[in-house]
Amino acid sequence: MGYAQSPSPDIPIWRYGIIASLLHKDANGQTLIEGLEQASKQHWRHPSGRMVKLSADTLRHWIYRYRKGNVDGLSDRVRKDRGSTEIPAQVQNELRTLRALHPQYTTGRLIKILTESGKLNENKCSQSAIYRFAKSQGLKRVPIGAQAVKDAQAFEYTEFGNMWTADFLHGPKVRFGRMLRKTYLLAIIDDASRFVVYARFFWSEGTESLLDGLSMAVRRFGIPQKFYTDNGSAFRSDHLKLVAARLGFHLPHTPAYRPQGRGKIERFFRTVRDQWLPTGEAGSIESLNKALGDWLEEYHNRIHASLGVSPIKRRMLIPQAVKEISAITNIERMFYLQADKRVARNGTVSILKKTFEIRNEAPGSLVTIFYLPWNLHEIYVGPAMEPAKPVDLAHNAQRQQQPIRGKGSKP
Repeated sequence: MGYAQSPSPDIPIWRYGIIASLLHKDANGQTLIEGLEQASKQHWRHPSGRMVKLSADTLRHWIYRYRKGNVDGLSDRVRKDRGSTEIPAQVQNELRTLRALHPQYTTGRLIKILTESGKLNENKCSQSAIYRFAKSQGLKRVPIGAQAVKDAQAFEYTEFGNMWTADFLHGPKVRFGRMLRKTYLLAIIDDASRFVVYARFFWSEGTESLLDGLSMAVRRFGIPQKFYTDNGSAFRSDHLKLVAARLGFHLPHTPAYRPQGRGKIERFFRTVRDQWLPTGEAGSIESLNKALGDWLEEYHNRIHASLGVSPIKRRMLIPQAVKEISAITNIERMFYLQADKRVARNGTVSILKKTFEIRNEAPGSLVTIFYLPWNLHEIYVGPAMEPAKPVDLAHNAQRQQQPIRGKGSKP
């Protein structure tokens, strides 16, 4: 299938000028994710003269094309067979029918259904052709967002894991040393069963607490199809988006000024306040979480007014929509941030102003590191995730000051 070069030679140079700073970074530079995020917030002057904004995904795709084909890879290419399709009429009709039945399914999932049903002969019809056809005919997936959430409000989810909803509740103050410190209750509740897949009090309502709780819920129950939250900073973080992309769940958010659709978790929080939550000082955070666990045991086994059965029984009766995790899957890796770093001459890399000693990697080599921004006591390097510790400057200085003793020298 042939291509014709675009007659716009300025385009690839313009694109390279934008991604150049992301391609050539020293050991003390930003992560690629940070660079992409910053570049996507800027306005760029197109060769045509207009100002444009570019998404992080677009910039990441340009980097991939440049690394694969140098500057020529950044050229626009026009298909010679543009306007035609190689998809049989029967497959076209099947695809339209499936899209009408499943507006939230990805095109890839529809292709899988067609393949498994024997209605798609991959020898005669490539997947790339189907993607192009779906795009040209307006058969793309309905975005998961405000409209999708609005549509979802009209009915009850029927399977465990169709959607989990998460939010924070301001908790009581507890003893922290000699001080009183405020707590925050993170709760993640299954929409169909009202079963609480995770609940725990934390010291903050930030991304660290959210991902800690979500990782525990995923370990125990599997991966939900949707993870529905409000527009708080923790729920809008790039870190959560990265985790969602790795695990393959959607991240719908509450539309601005429209809290509808969050009634179930709000009702759960009201039950927590009315039936259990201490109003005064509550001892330690450990004792508070232990008491919460005891209360949740009772809640799960009590008849729920809206369901007519207990949440735990409801969960056992309905189908399971969560995606099971293989026993060999490295769950921790799914929740780490990832960055490519070049090893400096002294055998180190730097991340968030902290320097780590990299062993078994040559200076100048590019390595992939995995890390948690709030826990930089250790990072992990490469596919094997070898641990790396922060540089101990005092130890290194002491080691360099020790004299090298030659053969026959006195101790």
